[in-house]
Amino acid sequence: MSARCDRRWSGWSRPRLGGGLLFFFLGVVSVRANTFVGTDVLLESYYPNLSSTPVLTVGPETVVDSGVEFPVVFVEATSGVPVWSADVAVATITLNQLVEDNNLGCGNGADAFNGFVFSFFGSTPIASVALNPSSTFTPFAFWATCSQVFIDYQCLGIVSSNLSTILDVTFATGPCVTTTSTTTSSTTTTLPLCGNGLIDAGEQCDPPGSLTSCPANPSGPLVCNAKCMCAKRVGVKGWKFILLDRLSAASKAKVVLVIKDSGIDTGAGTDVSTISGSMRVSYDVSSGEFLMPAGPGWLVNTSAVAKYVNKQAPVGGSVKVSVIKPGTLFKVVAKSLGDTTLDISSAPTGSVFVTADVTNGAESISHCTAFNACVHKVIAGGGNFKLICKGSSDADSACTAYLPPPTVVLTH
Repeated sequence: MSARCDRRWSGWSRPRLGGGLLFFFLGVVSVRANTFVGTDVLLESYYPNLSSTPVLTVGPETVVDSGVEFPVVFVEATSGVPVWSADVAVATITLNQLVEDNNLGCGNGADAFNGFVFSFFGSTPIASVALNPSSTFTPFAFWATCSQVFIDYQCLGIVSSNLSTILDVTFATGPCVTTTSTTTSSTTTTLPLCGNGLIDAGEQCDPPGSLTSCPANPSGPLVCNAKCMCAKRVGVKGWKFILLDRLSAASKAKVVLVIKDSGIDTGAGTDVSTISGSMRVSYDVSSGEFLMPAGPGWLVNTSAVAKYVNKQAPVGGSVKVSVIKPGTLFKVVAKSLGDTTLDISSAPTGSVFVTADVTNGAESISHCTAFNACVHKVIAGGGNFKLICKGSSDADSACTAYLPPPTVVLTH
């Protein structure tokens, strides 16, 4: 931020100082099908890099409509003039820089970053993002994963007023693609996602599931997790895993995972603001992910227990509650089939692989198990399904759930 600017955050936000972009979380917005209208999105901001703790998290959930969701996010202290606004529409994301002399400094580190991350829950996966020709503000870089959009404004220095970055979103009908555009080129370059086997900016390893792309770790072997970050891998035995799909009959679903194992670990951190978690499931050609993002959902983080609660689930994320007790228990209860939807319409032909993950400050731990004796049932007159895994599991030290599902080739 420019030293000659006296600015303050509006409402529930507060500034991040130190020469960086003034970051803020703009809340949770809803989007659905091939549109962002009707599902949820969390906007976070990071500085000085993507490995750092998000600068701010802001709620509550906001329903996307035809208006501007965030007309005033940050204002000048003396004049009250808005500095930034943001809008999510059917298939576009717009960030508006409203006043001049906002100094957008550089980040630092291998994954240096000074900008915003939109995380979507429940929408159709994102295939790519592209800079709309009507944009008047070109970011340093931007890209997308299946469920997130990154907009990086680092190193742009002092910028003028009334500038807009408009990104057009294409939803996936197949594999997702990341689109990145930088100020060093006038063209848009399409880059592979995490999973291309190359360690790109913002990644510690690649591809997910790799046991060799992370450095040696004296505290235990590492695995490349679904975000291409290195995590301590711990093979554990699952106790039960029950998945219920009654979407056709009653528009309801439920998933319960219980792991009871002495290897359960949450790391040394006890800061409730720096913990997050996830669960990934994979069998045959099906895979899905359940998220427990950092933020107000985490109520407890101590050496004895960590607890996440989202009473409105599946609104705001699929997971309703998660309890992690080091050395004892990892439990996840979800009210949908995942933030990345898991298809359980077919019976598994082999094991069902699960990772239950926690990131606590600088530590990431992946608890990995394989359920070997699962019973698949068609229920409620057909079109609804139940998958029950009990009594037979192995510690999966390879963390197989991170591996991408095999490609199915149809022949005639």
